[in-house]
Amino acid sequence: MPSTWMAAAPARPGWRGAPSIILRKARKGPQPTRSCWSNASLRAADHFSSGLDTFKSWIVPRICMNSDHQEPRKKAGPWVLSWGGFTLLIMVGLVACFAAQQVVIVRMEKPYDTYLALNSYGMKSGYFWQFFTCQTLHVAWWHLLVNLAGLWFIGRALETALGSLRFLAAFLGCALAGALLQGLLGGAGELLRDSAPALSQILLDRYLSSGYGSSLGLCGLLAIFSRRQPQEKVRLFYLIPLKKAILVWPALACALAFSLPSVTDNFTLTHTGHLGALLAGMAAARWLRPR
Repeated sequence: MPSTWMAAAPARPGWRGAPSIILRKARKGPQPTRSCWSNASLRAADHFSSGLDTFKSWIVPRICMNSDHQEPRKKAGPWVLSWGGFTLLIMVGLVACFAAQQVVIVRMEKPYDTYLALNSYGMKSGYFWQFFTCQTLHVAWWHLLVNLAGLWFIGRALETALGSLRFLAAFLGCALAGALLQGLLGGAGELLRDSAPALSQILLDRYLSSGYGSSLGLCGLLAIFSRRQPQEKVRLFYLIPLKKAILVWPALACALAFSLPSVTDNFTLTHTGHLGALLAGMAAARWLRPR
């Protein structure tokens, strides 16, 4: 038989009308061959890729979320920015505002808190932007660091689960709710200045004496974080295992206790704002569910 023709394997039995031997034209040119080394390298690459995917699926949620049980990525809300999103932007913005605040205090010697912090003068004068600008001010560097740490641990987890837009809406909405509660009680003190001066002074000293800090929005995030899957365990500071539901109740009890006028006088922390933000976060947790 000529070299350009070769015999193929016998046809499978059961084929109707199939001949016992099929002659086919051989391909011209050299036939491609694959060595045993190339096959082994491909198998090794496949094993390495599958092992790397398994390792990433196990270690990445534990580093990013710091939780014993993580929600699947497919349940995350829309438009999640993997590089940090609004959590990182808020943290950078707070640091920049604190630096500008120190420049105003040291160099310019201007009373910034009169116009930006939440106070009775601003409410009486119609400075309603103080409901938002009070979130950007901090008393000292330790005050800023505490809020930044809370945003780092809670904010990233919530933004991954809810989505960046809903996370930002929750942060600003809870902060506004807390500031409104603080401002309304202080505004009541302004209205009662003539009819009940003693009560008016208590309300003004307690609820509108220069409120600072981004802790209002952080309290709302804490409430949402605790109410979503409350039986899930997290590790506080990477060490102490706790259920999510336990986190919100001490904060709520402290905010409620210190919001009472009889506890202390002339105490400038916005405990009533914290209380309002916590309640707003607990109410919003039913709406802010993963899609």
